[in-house]
Amino acid sequence: MGSKVELRKITRAYPGGRGVFDVSLEFPSSTYNVILGPSGSGKSTLLRIIAGLDDQYSGSVLIDGEPVDKLSPVDRGVAIVFQEPLLFPHLTVKENIAFPLLARGLGEGESYDKAVKVAKLLHISHTLRRKPDTLSGGEKQRVALARALVVEPNVLLLDEPYSNLDMDLREELRWEVKQLQGELGLTVIHVTHDQDEAIELADYVHLLREGRILDTGPRERVYKNPTSSEAARLLGHNILREPIPCMITASDKPYVSPELLTVTHPQMCGSPARLEALKRRRYYCIAVYKCDVQKIRVVIDASPCRAPGEACLDFSR
Repeated sequence: MGSKVELRKITRAYPGGRGVFDVSLEFPSSTYNVILGPSGSGKSTLLRIIAGLDDQYSGSVLIDGEPVDKLSPVDRGVAIVFQEPLLFPHLTVKENIAFPLLARGLGEGESYDKAVKVAKLLHISHTLRRKPDTLSGGEKQRVALARALVVEPNVLLLDEPYSNLDMDLREELRWEVKQLQGELGLTVIHVTHDQDEAIELADYVHLLREGRILDTGPRERVYKNPTSSEAARLLGHNILREPIPCMITASDKPYVSPELLTVTHPQMCGSPARLEALKRRRYYCIAVYKCDVQKIRVVIDASPCRAPGEACLDFSR
């Protein structure tokens, strides 16, 4: 069973004005939480404070209602996976996975048995005798995840662990971790700058910019009704500025999410938009159109990904 995590008025500042400031958040037990924000917003700082790797200047971290500020990382019941796998190059995969158990004094036999079981969960049993330099990027990250899970944490912290993988591997691995989170009942706190990753995975979304919370809550509420245009922009919504000659109808809000737009015949509006990019996702595609000086994202439900070079955009209420 995962643990409930609370941050109460957490502040930590760095030279140059960066850091996190008076951040209060709740991460319900056994839920998948995503902290979404741009580079430098303080996402990783919050994870490191939760893990006990960095100290906050003020405020408190609570796990299951108990302050853990004075506890070591080992005693908090959390595990963290970083963007880089950080594997020991001289150890085999099995030895890498078992390392945190051995470091805590567990016997070799039990440690290696647990390592084998976790490797099976992450589909890397065939790599157990290999060294890290023989592994692919995806396999290395699976080993890092296995090393985190082998200690049976109540809270799993993910610091953009998929960002160095290619798109297919990234989507495959993140959905496997999402499935494991449900099966094991973990509380996951995942930080990312990827709006699509956040919306696809999260039960709860927490928007962070320049060290301060813009919005927080259940995914559906935050995505459909963000509290400000700044929060909407962070979620990947289109921020609408007048005039919009390529749109047939307009939103009653200053923003519109990509899936609420459709492409229609280029002669149906004042001036058609031009296709600039087409991005493939796991179950859909995103077309990026340039409309006057604005770039507008539209979800395309099609396989393979296809979108007209010119189009008018229609807002469906």
